[in-house]
Amino acid sequence: MFMVLGREPFGKEAFAAMSQGMSNVRVEGASDIRELKVLGDWAYLRNYLDIIVTPPGGAAVRRAGSTITILRKEGTMEDCARRQPVDGDVGGFLQRRAH
Repeated sequence: MFMVLGREPFGKEAFAAMSQGMSNVRVEGASDIRELKVLGDWAYLRNYLDIIVTPPGGAAVRRAGSTITILRKEGTMEDCARRQPVDGDVGGFLQRRAH
């Protein structure tokens, strides 16, 4: 689930659809994980993001700030190893990284 200012929470499918609409947009960024805590099948991380988005022919927009991400383990380590990444599958990546 993704939660951002100005809109209702949305899932991986909506995130993937939005990502497809940004195929010509240049996105650069850096992440600084400031805290990571694993609690059984759950984990959270505090992160500082610095992102620059440049649309085709447009001016770059920079956004930076702190985020919190909550992760839940799904399946086994073997399931994670067999799972192939899919474009826009950020949630899947985070779940794999949480194991």
